[in-house]
Amino acid sequence: MLTESKLLESKHFDKLLEEWLQTYDYVIFDTAPAAANSSTAGLAAKSNGVVWVIRSETVRKQVCLYVKDLFNQVGAKVLGCVYNRRRFHVPRRLYRRL
Repeated sequence: MLTESKLLESKHFDKLLEEWLQTYDYVIFDTAPAAANSSTAGLAAKSNGVVWVIRSETVRKQVCLYVKDLFNQVGAKVLGCVYNRRRFHVPRRLYRRL
């Protein structure tokens, strides 16, 4: 049985990725959370960059620090971060005055 990690480590995947990069301007992968799936870090290492999506009020600071270290260990280049589903706990009328 072929697992995700074996697929990412295969020469066939490397060849496909190279072909896609020659054909398309951008190749985007939507992956499982990096803290929960080790193959995500492997794919991040093979990419030109990572846009990291963090869900507000769900992901703890310790998990973010762990994933940051994980990306650094594999040599992934973090291009930016999206802080998703942010709630504003202050009334809107106060935000308008800021």
